[in-house]
Amino acid sequence: MKEKFEMNDNTIHISTNDIVENLWKVFGIVDGEAGDLSLLNHTYETSAPHISIDYILSNTLVGSDGISRLDDECPYSNECFEIATSGGGYDRDSYLKEERISVRLWYYLIDNIENEFKNFVDRSSDFEFLEKGEIYSKEYIESLINEWWQEFLVLFADYTILSEEEADEICDECVLSDTDIFELCLEFDTVKKITLKDLNSDWNQNTFCIK
Repeated sequence: MKEKFEMNDNTIHISTNDIVENLWKVFGIVDGEAGDLSLLNHTYETSAPHISIDYILSNTLVGSDGISRLDDECPYSNECFEIATSGGGYDRDSYLKEERISVRLWYYLIDNIENEFKNFVDRSSDFEFLEKGEIYSKEYIESLINEWWQEFLVLFADYTILSEEEADEICDECVLSDTDIFELCLEFDTVKKITLKDLNSDWNQNTFCIK
């Protein structure tokens, strides 16, 4: 049951359209510009077999634009995949060693995020739970926004920095098994939780009336 609140002189009036539009302005991209809080500028750290990182840096379109090495232990920079496939004798334990990388989402989402967002908004009914004329707490609205945003992020769950086909190519070329080299999907576990104040600095009250 929704908690009841009384309107007062400080109550801010917002609409669901206001929320969605500001969400895109702050966490999406407008006129080719993405702000600091944009999902596109989000980076996260993960790990993968060293030979997979070499493959990504040497053989994919995004390559070093999308990922950065965080470990400095590779003596051959991005050449290990070529060494392994040319029979150069780079040892198996070394190129299967887990290596830390930083991944920036921009290069994997930029081509699709705007259309995905528009389509998601068109078919979404989540914000219908905010009834016009009703007053809701900041916490309730923020929880709804974040649940909705997480559902949006699920659309990108199968986007990869290393596809299954590319993993298979590494396995075939380097005589490895598919348990050694595997598909690497984008990760969203550390994406920032959204607050109303993120969307508009004036939305800093404890209650809001839906207009």
